[in-house]
Amino acid sequence: MVDHGRDDDVRRHRRARNASFALCLVLALAGLLWTSLVIVALITGSDPPSVTLFSVSAVVVGTLAVLAVKAGIHAVRRNRELQRRRRTLAAAAAAGKTAPPPAAWVPPGPGETGAGDVDLTAGLRRLRLRVWRGTGVFAVFVALLGGAVAQEVRLSHDADDLLHHGVWVTGSVTDVSWPSRGEWSIKVDYPVRGEPRTAKIVLDTKRPFQLYQDVVVVYDATDPARVRTPEDENTDKGQLSLFVAPLLVGLGGTPFSGLYAMGWFRRYRAARRTGWHSAGVFVGADGRTLTATYPGGSEIQLRHATTYALDAVSANGKQQGWVAGERSAMTVLFAHGDRPVELVPVRAEGPLAYPLVPLRRRRPRRRR
Repeated sequence: MVDHGRDDDVRRHRRARNASFALCLVLALAGLLWTSLVIVALITGSDPPSVTLFSVSAVVVGTLAVLAVKAGIHAVRRNRELQRRRRTLAAAAAAGKTAPPPAAWVPPGPGETGAGDVDLTAGLRRLRLRVWRGTGVFAVFVALLGGAVAQEVRLSHDADDLLHHGVWVTGSVTDVSWPSRGEWSIKVDYPVRGEPRTAKIVLDTKRPFQLYQDVVVVYDATDPARVRTPEDENTDKGQLSLFVAPLLVGLGGTPFSGLYAMGWFRRYRAARRTGWHSAGVFVGADGRTLTATYPGGSEIQLRHATTYALDAVSANGKQQGWVAGERSAMTVLFAHGDRPVELVPVRAEGPLAYPLVPLRRRRPRRRR
């Protein structure tokens, strides 16, 4: 029986498949949980659902769904590669032949820990620092998003509480504002313990009002200036800004910061697994393509994982570097004298390419 568990490709594909499947499952459960909470809020709430609730839920559930589908597709692909590698190993074992070697991105061996004055262990420390930095930024954006949602829930609860426990009176419309752009509003006069009061009410939905039209006004008995109508929450703009700004920042920053932190975590884990390997690194004219040549003559084509070019590195052309990682989670380390080491995130265009060994031609024997 063939032991597939010892093959590097089998272990790599199985590990990636399981991780992608677990991520897909977690994201799908998070989307279902969020949807369930929204449904419960709609069932238990007495007010009609706000547009904000629908928009936030659509963005969150849509983002989770896209990420879950992407993780699921990656899991399926890695499972196909795993089955293909297993079939290759089984066929080679049945034929009594040696199976093709597993794909590699760095030479075999544990790698180097230092080279002269260069401390390569500092590369792992800086990778770990970037992971923690990315995780911290991600946590800040998640906190902003969570705070914005909590602020929206609090504002909605306060408006609902005013509707149920406020004082209902009949007021009169004294002014109507219908701008072509912006929010519609009305000014109303309403009695508070026999004394007239005037307040501005922002309309949640644009609908016409006539001057001196009767309208139902609900005000807070402890704070008569806080008013609303049965249809309009009339939320204070200052409190609303505390919700909208963090919401937009959180929605925009959470996915990108999460991908940033996850990318550096994958590179840190891959670098710990493969170690740093010395290579002569040549940066192309575009500043984004790199060719790393290892001491044994094997080389690998790399591409910068970000959008900016390597101007400072490409100025010197080919130079000494160290490569770690595999596939799309690779890192190139450059040392610049007394300055801290520079880490360049890259992804491999393909596996390691070994130099071709020319065949020796036999000289024909001379006939005597």
